[in-house]
Amino acid sequence: MSHTGWPWLGCCLTLVLSGGEPFLDLSYEQAHQRAKDEGKLLLVDATASWCPPCKKMDKDTWPTEPVRAWLSEHAVAIQIDVDEKQELARSLKIEAMPTIIAFKDGAEFDRVVGYKGPDDLIAWLDDVRAGKRSVDSVRDKAKALESSPDVDARYELAGELLQQREYERALKEYLWLWPNTREAKGYGGVRLSFMLSDIRRLCDAHEPAREAFTEILDVLDTKVNDGVATEYDDLSEWLRLSQYLEDSRRVIAFYETQRNAEGRLGLARLSAFERDYVTSEIFDLLMKQKRYLDAARLISDLEAKARREVREAQQFGEMMERLNAEDEEQLASMKEFGRGQLEEELTQLHAAALVVDRREVAQAIGGMLIGEYDDASSRTALVKMAIVVERAGPEHVAWLDEAERSGADVAELRTQLESAGASRRAPPEPEAPR
Repeated sequence: MSHTGWPWLGCCLTLVLSGGEPFLDLSYEQAHQRAKDEGKLLLVDATASWCPPCKKMDKDTWPTEPVRAWLSEHAVAIQIDVDEKQELARSLKIEAMPTIIAFKDGAEFDRVVGYKGPDDLIAWLDDVRAGKRSVDSVRDKAKALESSPDVDARYELAGELLQQREYERALKEYLWLWPNTREAKGYGGVRLSFMLSDIRRLCDAHEPAREAFTEILDVLDTKVNDGVATEYDDLSEWLRLSQYLEDSRRVIAFYETQRNAEGRLGLARLSAFERDYVTSEIFDLLMKQKRYLDAARLISDLEAKARREVREAQQFGEMMERLNAEDEEQLASMKEFGRGQLEEELTQLHAAALVVDRREVAQAIGGMLIGEYDDASSRTALVKMAIVVERAGPEHVAWLDEAERSGADVAELRTQLESAGASRRAPPEPEAPR
């Protein structure tokens, strides 16, 4: 969900609980009624099967005796999976997981987003019973930090304001953070990924935020297209902001005017790493827009690019091993994320090579993916992308055969391959003379 994210109290949905106690097997309506009858709070925990912080709370927070005792005395608690109960999740305006919502007398009183350990959860619940909302403390923090140069504190504050739907105040913080994180230590990757993801959520919920960041993008766009923005920081900001604001027309216009006769971008003033980043971003966009030939021509050496992607994925995996050595669930989640990234990149590069009739290169790139993930999923991913670009061949039939032998259901893909005329195997090698 990459990404980046999800009104109906009347729907009576059975909420089967993933972890049992302290959550009750009640519909949303039933839980409201029971809370009213017993004079208790209603607590709704919105979770997802793929959410590591949710799993951590299921393991370390909800089963603990102090939390169970508090809920037994003061609340009716239910848990919903946002993917299974999408209508209810939209009704409750769930934007991130876990989200825990506390209702008093049938109306939402407060909510918190993100992992909470037992002590923090009970402290928040005690505040709710006492009539204190978490937004009050966030507003106090915003007032205290109004003129602070502390980037870390204001970045944390911006996220809290966004979670509390204090959109105008959050906008003020993000507009301050945007220039002030450019040179801040530790924010090189954060500002163009996590922070931009939050800014996009803010823009989706608050039109003045979209207008403000579109103005910032307009300034960058003028610099880029006038040739003023020759520095990597300007280009990378412009690319990422265009992506997160879903304004790809700007990037396509840049590509159209800057490419040479071979379909490549000069970008002579950038380092090799910087050129690779810029071309990768534009390559992904061209592939999404089904401009496969343009995408293939953009990268001079598709096989070398694939090797770099594999190396980066391996380095990412090693880093995740170090950072999450004692958290198996988090490590598994990050490995799955890394796999998804590499699979997407290599299948696209494989398809690009097919489009320019470099089948040996395409097979080599496919082999890299299978070498990293020797399973049915990697093979079927390659087949699917070859079908998309209408270049499936005998090698894809062979990969599909291998996937089927490992137990994968490939009937639908087999039909698509046959429709594409790729059902013939490569001719057998001639027998050696006797």
